[in-house]
Amino acid sequence: MIPQEKASLTISELLKRGVIPANNYLFDITESHLDSFIQIYDSYSEGKRRTSKGEVSKVYKNRINYTFARKMAGRDLVAFKVERGAKTNQCKEGFVYSIANPAWPNFLKVGMSSNVDKRLAGYQTYSPLRDYKRVHYEFVLNKRQTEKDILNKFNYSLENGEWIKNTSVEEIIAYVNSKIPRVPSWIV
Repeated sequence: MIPQEKASLTISELLKRGVIPANNYLFDITESHLDSFIQIYDSYSEGKRRTSKGEVSKVYKNRINYTFARKMAGRDLVAFKVERGAKTNQCKEGFVYSIANPAWPNFLKVGMSSNVDKRLAGYQTYSPLRDYKRVHYEFVLNKRQTEKDILNKFNYSLENGEWIKNTSVEEIIAYVNSKIPRVPSWIV
């Protein structure tokens, strides 16, 4: 089964179980929604199901895989809301990201989007070398507030837009990672 088919089945199951509302596309995505999505999605993966004793699948015991699964669950749930009629600016959930360009080695762009790949493609339009690189991105439950917090924490200059100067990528990543769960709730 391809990932998109599993995502569609997962959303159908979330609707059937009443985890996400059938008639309200403006619901707020929560950590509980993300965890439920990941668990159901995982049940469609052969050999990676929870056991009858509730043991966690092998995939999500690994923190890196959980982090990726959380991003994909968030992406798919936001896409579901948009498919149902929500405008992307009505979705408070989404991604915060940082991008860089080697032409400006001391600067990082921090932003928010519901679709990081689309946003990065937009930046490439302004570079004949297409050399903007996504440095880091995370799914957050409040993209506007998280972006604002990052920019305030690292003293951005409004004159430069949302570019942060002389801050290491590692500092930004550590700050963002401190704000989101790194392991699923069923392990904690």
